[in-house]
Amino acid sequence: MKRLHLSTYLNLGVIGTFICLYGGLLFFESDSLWFFGFLFLAKDFFFAQVSIALTRQNEEFFCPTEARRVVPVIDSAITIGGLIGALLVIQGLDWISQTAVLHIWGAVLLGMSYLIYRTDDIIGSMPEITQYATKEHDKIDSLFSGISKLGKIPFLRLLCVIIVLQSLIFTVIEYEFTQEIQHHVSHSKPKDEHTTKKYPLEASLIQKAEKVIHHATEKTKEIAHEVTGKAKAVTAKMFMEETLAHALGMFHLLFSGIALIVQLLIASKVLEKIGIIGSITSYHVILAISILGYAFGYGNVSMVRAIQHGFHALSEAPYHITYYSVKHQVRESIRLILEGIVKPIGIIGGFLIITYVPTQFIWPSLLCILGLLLLLHKAKNGSFTQLCYKNVQLSQKMIDKLHALETLGHKGHQEVVSILSSEIRNKREHEILRRKSIDVATKIQDPNIIHAYIRVLKDPEELIEIKIEVLKSILKIPNISQHWEGHAFSFYNFVKTLKLLLETETDRQLKKLIVMNLFQHLPVTEVVPFFVAGLESADDELKSIYLRSSRVIQDPEILDYVEPYLNDDNPKLKGHALIALWDFYDQKILTNQLVGWIGSENEEEIIGGIYAIGEVQEEQFIPMIRGYIGHKNQNIHIQALVALTKLGQKDVKSEILKVAFGPDQELANKIYHMLERVENGLKESIRADINYEVAIQVSKILEEKNIHTGSDFEHITAGVWQKLLFLYSLAGRYDCVAELDQDLAQMQTT
Repeated sequence: MKRLHLSTYLNLGVIGTFICLYGGLLFFESDSLWFFGFLFLAKDFFFAQVSIALTRQNEEFFCPTEARRVVPVIDSAITIGGLIGALLVIQGLDWISQTAVLHIWGAVLLGMSYLIYRTDDIIGSMPEITQYATKEHDKIDSLFSGISKLGKIPFLRLLCVIIVLQSLIFTVIEYEFTQEIQHHVSHSKPKDEHTTKKYPLEASLIQKAEKVIHHATEKTKEIAHEVTGKAKAVTAKMFMEETLAHALGMFHLLFSGIALIVQLLIASKVLEKIGIIGSITSYHVILAISILGYAFGYGNVSMVRAIQHGFHALSEAPYHITYYSVKHQVRESIRLILEGIVKPIGIIGGFLIITYVPTQFIWPSLLCILGLLLLLHKAKNGSFTQLCYKNVQLSQKMIDKLHALETLGHKGHQEVVSILSSEIRNKREHEILRRKSIDVATKIQDPNIIHAYIRVLKDPEELIEIKIEVLKSILKIPNISQHWEGHAFSFYNFVKTLKLLLETETDRQLKKLIVMNLFQHLPVTEVVPFFVAGLESADDELKSIYLRSSRVIQDPEILDYVEPYLNDDNPKLKGHALIALWDFYDQKILTNQLVGWIGSENEEEIIGGIYAIGEVQEEQFIPMIRGYIGHKNQNIHIQALVALTKLGQKDVKSEILKVAFGPDQELANKIYHMLERVENGLKESIRADINYEVAIQVSKILEEKNIHTGSDFEHITAGVWQKLLFLYSLAGRYDCVAELDQDLAQMQTT
């Protein structure tokens, strides 16, 4: 169970499947036992490892929040493949031979192998620093140690129970469904060969039978009748097999159609609304209702099977996401145990029920099992939260902590606000983890987090960066005004703290966010006095923040206080005043002013004009702004690129990438952070391109410097180290940034 490189693991599974597939073909005509044995190895052993590896690949590509949205869609690819396979079965029975089907499978495997070989080039996967520093005691070295580790974790114990019981239910339903189809087919087989549909294989058998009859004319009538009877029996059997395949293909087509709808339209929304454990439980509820309906005469086994298969994504997708709560370096070992040992136990249990439980008690037994799964909901939820929080507190790996924190941001967890509050206020924790905790708190949108935020803001020794993230988060909390109504002292403390910070702090970004928060949270009667007093007493830098932030005040009477600044000597004040007045002032006058600034010789006026155009989204200026791409003043150059991006001009992405990966890292960081205000769709597209380029550059550095283990980092220069830190920061891979920081700190102390 030692960790293999993912592409190696995938290729071994594909190659093993391919060898067993064609090994079975050698015995296709001569020995059915060996044929089916090889096919069993191909499908249920080697190709099962491919499926496990692909789910592991998804975890490498996505964080838990992305996985919640993406995994059901990725799983739909399997469903689409099933739809195509069902169509081939239905439409191709007359002209596709059994061996041709196996050759198609082999061709698909070759295509998969090629894609695996080209994965890094096609996708641009990010090399992880964590893989070079994995400690040996973090690995699972044997089957027994893996089972022992799994048994010590309450949530994984419960997950074992869920997998066993769910596999048991699936086995029984699939068996009952197949039995019902076979029953219908056997009662619809033809009375004689004249009513039989002629498939190629059965026609061949009849011809053989007719030859036997022809050559037996000299023999007794009794023998002739016996041979003819055998031919008819074989023909009827072949009819039943072909009809069964056709029926199963039709049903699989229907089931896959339902599954596709659930995967693409329902699963991710359910996950978002009720969380991981809630989604799994909802599937069990749906399955229990369908079985109850069947028990009371509503529907049939086919309906139960359709629901079981069609809605399985509600359980399958969250099941895969739960692996993010398991430590990164033992995750695949745990999966191999659950998929390779625990799930087969459930399948065996299903066969035992089919074999030994009386027919009339089979479906009541399934209902009892589903009832047990529903009763486990609260225990599952609590143990899942406990496991995530334990990883946050005790794990030595940054990737584990980040994944655990992000998983806590999903719906369904209890006491999440208190957990996040503790992490945010813990100054001994790494800054990256504290910022991640703030990010998760922002996403769950619980206003009770404000109490921890106030403590952070009041702490004079707190990091400016943490305070900035806290203020950003507060701006995004919905219904905060309703929270203030029941927490008057909290509101008083909050406003008092912000006003004190505004007087004492010097960081421009911090002051800007303080002003924005005061504008948003102060009562209406206090906002205007605060704004007017600020314009009278503040310096130009702070005045520009007041003017820019005042756009949230949608009141035309603001004109009297802001208009004078349109003719100020400071270009930044003029630009921000124009933005504040854009919705209330004479558009022609403001447009003429922008034309003047853009055509000015004063570089600060050009920057102010370009920035204002990007903020007010005035598209008529696009040609003028394009003229500043490549300007010798790099600040004008990047302002033009960002403004055009805000205006939806996708073609500037290549120029942005040139800056992001240019020699000036400070400028690269600046343009990256300026993109925060860009529309989400285009921003994500640019970041995806940046991540792809980061992956290429990091891989190139690691290859050139021959870095294969953690100890190899000791021999690289400070310049290379800083370059790696910059690249991983640019891609938002803060787990790798933290790992590099820790390694650098250790080397500096030794």
